[in-house]
Amino acid sequence: MGDRVFTEVSVAGAPPTLFCIDPQAGDPVAAWYLDHDWIDEPVQRAFLGLIAPGMRVIDLGSHLGTFSLPAAALGAAVLAVDADRAHVELLRAAAERNGFEQIQVHHRAISDSDTAVSFVERSIHGHVHPASSSEPPPGAVAVEPATVDVLVEQAGWDAVDVIKMDIEGMETVALRGMARLHARGWRPAMVFECNGSMLPAAGSSICELRERVVELGYELLMIDHLRPGTLVHAGAGAIQPECVCDYLAMPAGASDLASPWRIAEPFTREETITRLLDGAAGEGAGYRAYAASLLRHGPDWLRRAGAVRAALDALALDREAVVRSACARNSAPWPAVEHADEAEPASGPRPPDLRVWAEGLAVSEPPTGLERAPGDERAPPGAPVLEHVSLHLRRGQLVALLGDRPESTSALLAALAGIRRPSAGELACDGRAVLLARIGDGLEPALSVADNVALFGCFLGADARLASGTATRVAQLVGLHDRLDARLDSLETGETALLALAVAMELAEPELLLVDRLPRLPAGGARDWLNASVARLRARGGAIVQAVWEAEELIGPPDRAVWIEDHTIVASGHSASVIDARRRESLGLAGVARR
Repeated sequence: MGDRVFTEVSVAGAPPTLFCIDPQAGDPVAAWYLDHDWIDEPVQRAFLGLIAPGMRVIDLGSHLGTFSLPAAALGAAVLAVDADRAHVELLRAAAERNGFEQIQVHHRAISDSDTAVSFVERSIHGHVHPASSSEPPPGAVAVEPATVDVLVEQAGWDAVDVIKMDIEGMETVALRGMARLHARGWRPAMVFECNGSMLPAAGSSICELRERVVELGYELLMIDHLRPGTLVHAGAGAIQPECVCDYLAMPAGASDLASPWRIAEPFTREETITRLLDGAAGEGAGYRAYAASLLRHGPDWLRRAGAVRAALDALALDREAVVRSACARNSAPWPAVEHADEAEPASGPRPPDLRVWAEGLAVSEPPTGLERAPGDERAPPGAPVLEHVSLHLRRGQLVALLGDRPESTSALLAALAGIRRPSAGELACDGRAVLLARIGDGLEPALSVADNVALFGCFLGADARLASGTATRVAQLVGLHDRLDARLDSLETGETALLALAVAMELAEPELLLVDRLPRLPAGGARDWLNASVARLRARGGAIVQAVWEAEELIGPPDRAVWIEDHTIVASGHSASVIDARRRESLGLAGVARR
């Protein structure tokens, strides 16, 4: 272990406590604590909302003490357990520095027996190596096992009030090891992780874990990380739309059920599908594999959703073999997938955090030689430029559109902006949309940079006086403050594009920014402004759809890539995998699955 550092952190609004950190450990949570004096996640709020002075609390998988230390600060006695010796030493040092004599820290691997345990130390991803599996990997260490029942009895406790479990798939085993506690009639509130990747590795599953909790007399509430302050009713066999979810389990019929929280009904069909599709596009290969398995082998109603086919096509092209395997038609489904017959949830409104919702969208060319007014059905539409397009976009996300025909991606952007009317399907967009199509639109080459800021700002709906008064500041952002009087046509095309982006970002304040193909943007300080500006837009709930030919043209890191070819979506999902697959296709390389 390297040199220890103590840093003060407030967890979910609880009184600040000192954490002991090893800066050399490569632990992302430790790095956060060193850079911030706070952490606030919904699961932490749920746990600490249960704590009161005098309670007895068990923290299984205690790590650095994110749950143990604030619980002790709130007056609880804590029994903390972790299988990683380094974590145990750091937490013991923090408890001593804070003067928390009521924290007992044990170096144990939670089990349901006294069978020896091999533990793989991987910082926050450390996990028990199943005895029934292959030989332990190099570096695995032997850790003394312990059941919760034994630890409670050794502590001299006759009851427990709250249990937190985050032990990388061993949660079902932990429940079996607290049988005597439950047999005595105690039903402590529980906050636990349900990990669709790690539970199968430990010989269990998400359904088995949740069924066991319900059988013990608990009501299940999923802690919604996308809607802080919301708990969602969840059945033992319900589709878990994300690979890893946190749950609050309360004794059935408890009258004081997390009163500060909003209790929501189970996920609708739309919420379930959009969250699964988000997981299918996520960065974690295990998360994508979980989504792939559910979409391929789960209930039939999932595959009837318009966007699922394109997601499955993207998963079949994934750069990771574990994802492609989970997506294969003839592959055995993961043990996590036990609800192939689960009933279709009730349909409901679109999730409220969506900026874009498109289902079965089609856009056609305008009739030749005819101007068609909105609502005028007399003239038939021309040939389709887009068909069967289904996608969604959440607040804060950026989607990359990769198309073989510029008219297709341009038509989609125009439809999202409300300029082109869809010829079929459903489309809903939330928030103020700003479309940057051709760079020349709204700009006048013969006018100066300053005049164009004012003119383009008004074109995008900004107040005229505001647009004129901020010309110097806007030009300065992109390195053009010394060229305010220069004619626009004296600029490079990349500089003109940056100026248009600056006006749109700073004056139009878009909630949905739609960007067609941009020329190559100049490097330097102006790109630094663009990166920061895009990050701010996304942080405040704005979303971006950008049509590009190559990934290098993107103005920010994408959450999803959508590959459009032959007027429809070929694949939609994990950005790097879709971009790589399209590049292989464009180079004529083998290995690109096409339907």
